Amino acid sequence: MIEGVDRVVPGELEATPAQLLTTFPAAVLRHQVSCGQDIVHVTPADAHRILEWLRDDPSQRFDYLTDLTCVEYRDPELPLEVVYQLRSLERRVDLRVKIPLNPDGPLVVATVTDLWAGADWLEREAYDM
Repeated sequence: MIEGVDRVVPGELEATPAQLLTTFPAAVLRHQVSCGQDIVHVTPADAHRILEWLRDDPSQRFDYLTDLTCVEYRDPELPLEVVYQLRSLERRVDLRVKIPLNPDGPLVVATVTDLWAGADWLEREAYDM
């Protein structure tokens, strides 16, 4: 069992989640696989740093932000998540990064327009939701 992961998926972890757990052990809250896609939950405070690493690290190269959205759940303890859908065009790999927002804290995450210019309108849409 890997510390920081509350659910271990059968088989080996994909390279990206395993490297995230090694590089940012305190920032990765959870890893899961849904419909064959890796989903990594990270802390809001570390989200920008992790997203920048995913874009810039030569072993990752998630150079394309496919989508950015916000999801509202009917769970009073965790009502909102910001979701980043990333794609490495070179590696042909997708990764979903989720950032839970604390209902008792500020519902704010750092902009990623400095990482992906296309995030501008996606962030505006998420804000309006």
